[in-house]
Amino acid sequence: MLGLGNALPVISLFSAASSPVASLLRPAIVSAMALVATCSYAAGTSIPAEHETSAPATAVAPGQPVPAANPATPAIPSSPAAEPALAVALVDHSLPVDALPDAPQPVQQSQTSPAPDAQPFHVPRNFRITPAAGRSRLPGKLSYYLHSTYSVRNLLEALAVAGVPEIPDPPLYPHPDGLSGGQYEEALQLYNDEITDWGHDTEAILRYRGRRAAVGLGTAETRDLLSNLVLPVALHQEARYLPAPINSDLSQRMWNALESIVVTRNDHGDMAPNYSKLGGTVGAAFIGKSVFADAFSAPELNSGHFVMHYVGYSLLGDLATNTAHELIRAAREPDASYFELHGRATEDSYYPLSAGGKVVYWAHSTYGLRSIVTAGLIAAIPPVYDRPKEPTGDPSTWGIYPTYQEAYDNWGEATLLWKDNLEDTLRYHGRRLIGGFSEVESQLILQNLLVPEIFGMDPRYIPLGSDHPAGQRLAHAFTSIVIGHTDAGTRTLNLPVLGGTVGAAVLAKEVYYPQLGAPALASGSMFARTLSLNFIADGIYNLASEFLRHHDY
Repeated sequence: MLGLGNALPVISLFSAASSPVASLLRPAIVSAMALVATCSYAAGTSIPAEHETSAPATAVAPGQPVPAANPATPAIPSSPAAEPALAVALVDHSLPVDALPDAPQPVQQSQTSPAPDAQPFHVPRNFRITPAAGRSRLPGKLSYYLHSTYSVRNLLEALAVAGVPEIPDPPLYPHPDGLSGGQYEEALQLYNDEITDWGHDTEAILRYRGRRAAVGLGTAETRDLLSNLVLPVALHQEARYLPAPINSDLSQRMWNALESIVVTRNDHGDMAPNYSKLGGTVGAAFIGKSVFADAFSAPELNSGHFVMHYVGYSLLGDLATNTAHELIRAAREPDASYFELHGRATEDSYYPLSAGGKVVYWAHSTYGLRSIVTAGLIAAIPPVYDRPKEPTGDPSTWGIYPTYQEAYDNWGEATLLWKDNLEDTLRYHGRRLIGGFSEVESQLILQNLLVPEIFGMDPRYIPLGSDHPAGQRLAHAFTSIVIGHTDAGTRTLNLPVLGGTVGAAVLAKEVYYPQLGAPALASGSMFARTLSLNFIADGIYNLASEFLRHHDY
């Protein structure tokens, strides 16, 4: 609460001034401070956490001394009856300022107190309405840019620029019914010519769409480079999206998502036109038109039409991304409040995730690196054998001509067999990859959402904390695979991890792999290997969560 006790040191310092200007301004400032004190006491509200730069205040019983925010700040006596009366006295300008009660001694700044622009350590970055001055320096901007280079949005932009390929239907294979031998042979020859032409045309279409996708991806990566690194560093602007205060209503959140496209904050915290975003988007569009379109032989994209469409769709993408940030933050608001007050949940300071927090936690886990690596390991690397070598040499050296013809016939048959085997191998491992992804995603939805919601358990790994010895933290990382947390904070069998891992493996063994035509993955040995792989991955993830610094809850 912003009580009068916080204002008394400032009043004391101001009353000590004796200049004519101070004498003229003293009544107005005293009135304003009294009004703030009275409103604060009557409403019982406090300054929003987004604007505070100190640790959360500790609740104090009436009549007890208020603890100082800084170790060097003396405690100020507080009384619920004294503040309103004192506020009324301050509003009466007929009373001389010297008649005010004695103020405590001026606050002495600690030699180790943080700088005015310092942020509280336990406030997450994405719930800060305005980063402090100088918060996002070159290392931070570089890190933000590097993370943006492998975003899903860039892939979507590349696919949008590529467009949907229009592939014609293949010719129909001729049926021998009603055809004589000679007619059927001619039909087969015509079909061979048509299917060959169709294959060449389809390949040309796909290659062209691939080149368009390369233009889109190159333009998107250029936009990230300009908007998230080059221009923010050169213009001293914030590259990140700065969300609305956590306690804002929906309309305020949506307006903040919209206006952040055209305005941002500079490194000093002041509002400024978002030249980085706008300039980077327009600049990338022109580079895509003038450089990438020619480099990848996509002349249709070397036009002003492409520039206008890319800028428009990219800004709509910014709006969609900003809106998603706000909606996700709204779902996580209770968890953010806990995080802001207590920091990251640990065994010594535990708080549960809300229902919305569990949904966001699961959604965030679905596109993690672990999913890609696990699915890749299940798919395995397909064996690719060398193509049969074509017969070489002068036919005259082969002796009689039929021997040379027979060698070519054998080579043609071996090449066709090699192509068929290669296609079958790639399709098989592709089905294994689909099965692996299906199993991983099934595990994640069971482990991080369904089982925790049904049994009232926490899907997160709860670290032991840096205050404990490294050996205990190491053991805790592996024992937490078996022992988890209920939402009430009690430790019990880790049903989310155990149930999710085993349940997904059973689904894959009994449903996914048989349907995908991969019976080798439905064996008991593969079932055991999959369980071992997932539990090892859980242990590695727990170790990383225990020993690496996290900015989220």
